[in-house]
Order: sequence, then C-alpha cells, then structure tokens
Amino acid sequence: MRTYIPVRYERVCKQCGKEFIAHHIDKIYCSSHCRNTAYHIKQGHITNTNPDPYYRKCVVCGKEFETYIERKKCCSKECSRKYHNTKPRPGYKDKRSKHSWAEYVAIQKQKAIERQEVKRIEKEFYKKAHTVERECVICGSLFYCLDKEVNRTCSHECSREYARRKRNFRADNRINDSNLVDTDITLKKLYKRDNGICHLCGGYCDWDDYEITDGAFITKDNYPSIDHVVPLSLGGKHQWENVRLAHFKCNYQKGNITSDYTEEMSREHARMYASARCTNKKKTAQYSLDGKLIRIWDSTAQIKRELGLNDKHIQNVCRGYNSNTGNAYGYHWEYIVEHEDLKLKECGA
Repeated sequence: MRTYIPVRYERVCKQCGKEFIAHHIDKIYCSSHCRNTAYHIKQGHITNTNPDPYYRKCVVCGKEFETYIERKKCCSKECSRKYHNTKPRPGYKDKRSKHSWAEYVAIQKQKAIERQEVKRIEKEFYKKAHTVERECVICGSLFYCLDKEVNRTCSHECSREYARRKRNFRADNRINDSNLVDTDITLKKLYKRDNGICHLCGGYCDWDDYEITDGAFITKDNYPSIDHVVPLSLGGKHQWENVRLAHFKCNYQKGNITSDYTEEMSREHARMYASARCTNKKKTAQYSLDGKLIRIWDSTAQIKRELGLNDKHIQNVCRGYNSNTGNAYGYHWEYIVEHEDLKLKECGA
C-alpha cells in the first residue's frame, strides 16, 4: 500500500516578514489576514503596511473598535448606513443646498407625487373632453365611452358576445373580407324592426317558445330566428337589407332556397319543397375502379353502418377535397344529384 508523504516548504511572509512552513509551492503569505491586507494595499484601500490595527471610535454609537482600513469610521454596517443617510449627498444640482440625503429623497418623492397628480388631472380633463354617448351593438342600450372605434359595447358580457360573433363570422368561409358584414345585426333588433311577424308564414313569433333541458337551451317551432332572403351559400350578404324575421321551423324548412321559388307556391307546398331541398341525405354511387356500378347508397351514414367505412372521408372525396380522382377504400365514389323538376313534381308544385 502506497503512503502519501506531505511536502513542506520553508517560506517568509511577504507582508509581515514572519517565517512559516507552506504545503504548496505557490503560497507566499502566512495567513489570510496578511493576504487580505496585501490586497487592500494593492487596491489603494489602506496605506498601513504595519500589521498592527487601527483603534477607532464609532462616529454614530461611540463604540470603540479595531480596523485595518484607515478611512473606516463606523463599527458596523448599521452604523455605516445611518451615517451615510445623515451625510450631505455629493453631486447635488444645487451645490448650495444644505439638505441631508434623507431630506433630499423625501423632496424627490414629493415631487413625483405632484407629477402623478398633474397627470391624473390631465387624464380626467381628456376623458371629459372626448366622452361621447353611443348605442351598444349587442343589446342596444346607451352608454358613455371615449370616442374611439374600439368602444362598441356597454359591458363585459356584451364584449364577449360581440367577440364570439366576430369569431363565428371569421370561421365561416362564406363570410370573408370581400363579403360585407353588418356586425350589429341582432335578433332583438330584427324582431323590433319586423314587429315580430314571420315573413314566410305571416304569424307572430313567440319568445317564450323554448325549453331548458339539463341546462341546454332548446328552441321550438315559433321561436324567432334570422333568415337570409338570399342565402349565404348562394352569395347573399349578412346585411340589414338581406335579413328577415322568421319562425325557427319556417327558417329550417325553407333551407337555402330564395323567395323567388316560393312566391307562386302555397305555404304548404313551399315547406314541402324546402324539406326536399334541404335534406341532409345525399345518394352516393359506388363504382369499381374500372367504372362498373356496384350499388347506390341512400347516404354516407348507411355506408358507415353497413361497411364500417369512414363517412367523413367519403364525403370529402365526393366533394373533391382530399382526392381529385374520387377514389377511396379501393372504390370510386360520387354524389347523385337529382333534377329539381322531379322534386317539384313529388311536392305537387
């Protein structure tokens, strides 16, 4: 087993001249005190080359203490902090000032408070000069606000509703930058404008025709709704000139047809025609890749139930979204569009 034998070097301290034994070849001071003293002398903090300390009396508390720093006047950090707070601060703009540092800080704080008060008064004056009365775009109530374009709602609830409507308009591809939108259209305003009369059947709309089931708001047949005379899917715009009040059931049955189709029909025939036009079922033809007809399905939901295929993928293929060839799952799929005259005959129009 190897043993470690420490190496000893005889040295003379460069600060105090005392002989000592060092265990490292680069050690030149006998203690940390001599090393710190040499460092302070080199930096110019002290001029005492003698290792004996200075004996001083604290200028704050009067306590006697020892120090190796020539310019030290306080015994502790607390006394030093008190001494510097009462000492005049050098570098004042006004050199003739006789204020202490604490008084100078208090004066500056008072000036800052006065500046804040002036800004507050100017802000209040600006509010009074630029406050206007506006009508809320959601609920229609009057409120006071600054004359800025962003202030269009009266409360936080109306602001959230206004933001929700703008998000819905943005999400709908039929409403874009090229399609002008009146964002102030609301159901209550439309009900007031049309006197609560449905423009499809001529009956009165009922605000109380609804029910709440498990916290869900469910509308019934006579509840009012917004109907577009020219549907959005056919290029209509969401503007006051293009919206009418209608029953929820009448609006649903009308679907995306215009009033031109229903002017010469009776109300019952118009509703039957709308129901035939607005059905969600679309017949889908299934072909082989060679072009041979295999089967005609009533809807993509029937394909999902019987074959277990993804109906959304088949719908996107038929619309040309995911594939230009119209092929999916090893087959070719197409929607079958029937002629409108056949539906009119079925409806009796």
